[in-house]
Amino acid sequence: MSIEKKVFDVQHFCKRHLQIKNDQIYTKFELFSLIDLIIDEFRKEPTLAEISPPVRIVGDIHGQHDDLVRLLNCKNEGNTASIDDRKPSYAFSTKKWVFLGDYVDRGYNSLECICLVFSLKILFPKQYVLLRGNHETKVINFRYGFRHEILRRLTSKRDAQEVWERFNDAFSFMPLACLVGHKILCMHGGISPDLVSLDAIRMIQRPLIDVNHNRLAQDLLWADPEDFERPNEAAFCWNKNRGLSVCFNAQAVSDACRRLNVNLIVRAHQMMPNGFKFFADRKLCTIFSAPRYMNEIDNAGAVLKVAANGKHFRMLPSTTVVSNLPWVEKYRPSKLNELVAHEQVVKTLTKFIENRTLPHLLFYGPPGTGKTTTVLAAARKMYHPSKMSSMVLELNASDERGIDVVRNTIVNFAQTKGLQAFASASDKDSVPFKLVILDEADAMTKDAQNALRRVIEKYTDNVRFCIICNYLASIIPAIQSRCTRFRFAPLDQSLIVPRLDFIVKSEGLQMTPDGREALLRVSKGDMRTVINTLQSTAMSFEVVSESTVYQCIGQPTPAEMKKVVTLLLNQTAKTCMNKIKKSLFENGYALQDVITHLHDLAFSMDIPDSAMSAIIVGLGEVEENLSTGCSNETQLAAVVAAFFEAKSLCVKEMKAAGAEAMEH
Repeated sequence: MSIEKKVFDVQHFCKRHLQIKNDQIYTKFELFSLIDLIIDEFRKEPTLAEISPPVRIVGDIHGQHDDLVRLLNCKNEGNTASIDDRKPSYAFSTKKWVFLGDYVDRGYNSLECICLVFSLKILFPKQYVLLRGNHETKVINFRYGFRHEILRRLTSKRDAQEVWERFNDAFSFMPLACLVGHKILCMHGGISPDLVSLDAIRMIQRPLIDVNHNRLAQDLLWADPEDFERPNEAAFCWNKNRGLSVCFNAQAVSDACRRLNVNLIVRAHQMMPNGFKFFADRKLCTIFSAPRYMNEIDNAGAVLKVAANGKHFRMLPSTTVVSNLPWVEKYRPSKLNELVAHEQVVKTLTKFIENRTLPHLLFYGPPGTGKTTTVLAAARKMYHPSKMSSMVLELNASDERGIDVVRNTIVNFAQTKGLQAFASASDKDSVPFKLVILDEADAMTKDAQNALRRVIEKYTDNVRFCIICNYLASIIPAIQSRCTRFRFAPLDQSLIVPRLDFIVKSEGLQMTPDGREALLRVSKGDMRTVINTLQSTAMSFEVVSESTVYQCIGQPTPAEMKKVVTLLLNQTAKTCMNKIKKSLFENGYALQDVITHLHDLAFSMDIPDSAMSAIIVGLGEVEENLSTGCSNETQLAAVVAAFFEAKSLCVKEMKAAGAEAMEH
């Protein structure tokens, strides 16, 4: 019997990504197939790629897939015909393109972006040059979102880790610079003291896993232009904002153009309010192609169009890319004064920030109560937007719970001081410390927590830590004692309702009163659950009602659960088993959810304490057994038994009460 071999259809894969449809479903097979093909293409190119004009040059994309599709001149499914028939209609298939790097990180759809440009390069290898940016390095895209996105998007963490490592293998083969028409030199970062000739770039060997082992390669990915002293002398200085590489002045650009026999240097690497900016008497141009960067900055994006007889710009207007965001991110408060709860916490943090005396922080409490939102809002108040990426390290300990994340990622970040990073950026307000946000820290091992405690002690001059957890008892006392603790309680419904109604109005939704009550009931004070459930229901149904909310989350309604309780209290064990299995399990409800609802209903039942205790103890034992993998049917029988024991206790107490009444 022959086994059919999987075939990767790169045309179909590319066509999927030319539509504005984010959150694609990926398999390890197709991503590995894509990466194998793109590595073959990169191997064919020199480290200094070359392309003839006319050509379009694109700067940073940073996971903004909608804007990438727009600039490729493709807005919907109808625009993808030219992949199949090669008709001369759309820019992505008829024009030449040079991308300057930074396709991934920070935005919400890095996978869509990198998959789209890789597949276009495979389909149109002579029309696309894809340069490497500093975010196409392992140490950076580990920290700034790409790895976390892959872990979130793929079902298997092991597969996700392998895919992330394989993408970084592909990045190591990417060219580092491009020569357009022999007269325009393109790279992601900038020039270098080691850039003595174009051959110096050509001689860089690939694959280049760690660009920091080659100074020229590092500068091509990291260097920045800067106005500083010695304006009439070519000069390079330490890049203190990046913590590595160099800054170069205007004279260094002029000298490089003369030495390399080029007219213009085009680079990316920095956000520009208008999408582009000239430097060094128009001998250098910075291009940034991600409008509305990180959904926080009202900047434009630009694409440089190089014609055979010159150059001109096509401006991309500032656009809001929030339409495809999860609503929990779209409506997340970005400022401290926008938070709806925890007034005292906000007041205290504001005072710390105003006095520049922020201590180490420990936020604890249930999920969805605003812990992460609060510290991110505090960080935005402290640091200028342009400094956030260099001054704030956000990690999730549930992804990296071992000691290595402390010894490597956190220590590497903490070793260098941050300079002049406060929002005002004036000398008197400069702050010498960075901020590490460690979410879900209760997932860390004890060894990792002990290592973290030593790092906190050692680098207090450089860094402040905000430890976030659900359960305070899971954090070792040595860390607790070094932090100022703030408890985040579940949100009161009176605080959730205004935010819920605001989102409903903003999105133009229809929501019934019982739909609102259902959302509040299932949330149990968790704002994140309210918003996520609202979005899921709105995407699936025209009206947000009690029935549609419970259908969406796959849980029985209160009315269904009351019928179950009536069965358990009034029918035989066999009847209960058969009817509950038919009414609940055939609808796909999980026994775990049924138990949660029964637990809540038990406290509203008018039964003796002994009977209620029997139900609660029985449900607790069933819940524990389910967590160890016991079968649903066996544990359903245990639930029925718990209620029958409760009924027996009720009868016993009634008889005892009757006998006592007769005696009197």
